[in-house]
Amino acid sequence: VRVGGTEFGIDVRRVREVVRMPRITRLPFPPPTILGIASVRGTLIPVMELGDRLLGKPADRDGRLVVVLEPEGDGHVGLLVDAVLDLVSIEEATREPPAEVEASLPSGGVPGVVVPAADRLVTLLDLTHVLDLHNPAAEERR
Repeated sequence: VRVGGTEFGIDVRRVREVVRMPRITRLPFPPPTILGIASVRGTLIPVMELGDRLLGKPADRDGRLVVVLEPEGDGHVGLLVDAVLDLVSIEEATREPPAEVEASLPSGGVPGVVVPAADRLVTLLDLTHVLDLHNPAAEERR
């Protein structure tokens, strides 16, 4: 996915579907980076502003909603992104440790980076850490 000009990789096994941006209903006193809830095929899911969560700035409102399985597997979360790009098969040998730049991302949320082509760099995300709203590292940036 692309957020704010940066490419992030999400494990496709965690993705349920990608949909056009639905109407989001705001909630009173939402947790940080949660925009509200949206109805996706009749199911209400929380919508996380992934750009705000990772980069400190909102994603494009005309973007896409990536619906992913929560880490505990008991529900879904919508991730607002600017764009959904292509599927890339990642060999374990092509993974590099994260650079210091990724140190500002949620603690443990970046298991590595991949260079699928000479002109691209994809930062891999560990959704267990990214979706953890109680992760203090993400709030320290704010």
